[in-house]
Amino acid sequence: MVNDKGEYTLLREMADAVVKFLLLNLKQLLLYHVDLLSGVKDQVESLHRELSLMKAFLKDSREKRSEYEYVRELVSQINIVAYEAEDIIDTFVTNAAMQKARSTVRRAFHVFDHSSKLRNVAKEIESIKVR
Repeated sequence: MVNDKGEYTLLREMADAVVKFLLLNLKQLLLYHVDLLSGVKDQVESLHRELSLMKAFLKDSREKRSEYEYVRELVSQINIVAYEAEDIIDTFVTNAAMQKARSTVRRAFHVFDHSSKLRNVAKEIESIKVR
């Protein structure tokens, strides 16, 4: 729970920075690495939309300098979710790049492993969205 006004401001700024960074990375992922997104493109686009809403909320909370505890707690939760989303996207990009770098033969042997990882990414994105 966020009690101090300075702590709230710091959390809001951190959340804002992480959300902006994630939005930029997701946008680049969607624009330049569509080939990596097979199987999870819809979830990545949905996460991008959700993060855009979070960014708008953070902007509103910054402009209004809310004194309400629920707003402070929501900012704290956005911060947590944004970091979790960042970890998921980093893991996805790393796994996709490794799969792409494999030779055709090795890729064929690892197709089920790669599919399983894609399903896990989709599940993790869904778990973040339901929060």
